[in-house]
Amino acid sequence: MDLKWDETETARGAYNFSSYDQLQVAMAAKGVRLWLILDYSNPIYCPNGTSPITPEQQAAFAKWSTAAAAHYAGRDLPAPIYEIYNEANIGFWRPTPNATQYGSLAVMTAKSIKVSARRRTCPKTRRRGGRDARAPVVVASTAA
Repeated sequence: MDLKWDETETARGAYNFSSYDQLQVAMAAKGVRLWLILDYSNPIYCPNGTSPITPEQQAAFAKWSTAAAAHYAGRDLPAPIYEIYNEANIGFWRPTPNATQYGSLAVMTAKSIKVSARRRTCPKTRRRGGRDARAPVVVASTAA
């Protein structure tokens, strides 16, 4: 499911993920872990609907993505799987697909989420030899 940047950050640094909270609870009750696609543009940072292509825009995207992961961390529910953008090679990346720009965004965002998650994961919730279901999983776009 798309977790849209422009819908969840309507003012710089002000995040509201509440519309996805009930979905996470409902899906967990059915034994389903959310797959959230961190995506698209935000006119606050990216004029003319471009993707986050500059270092400043990418830093803002990574900060928002990390805020989303932090919002869902520490709950007694499986953390979502986070996909960074979607099909950046076929037109979802604007103005034109660019593997270097997407790669930069994906690396910056994944590192930021993982560093934040390590700070939030309590040692007693970690399982030896396996993944804690409350730890986020971060994947790159399915077709980059």
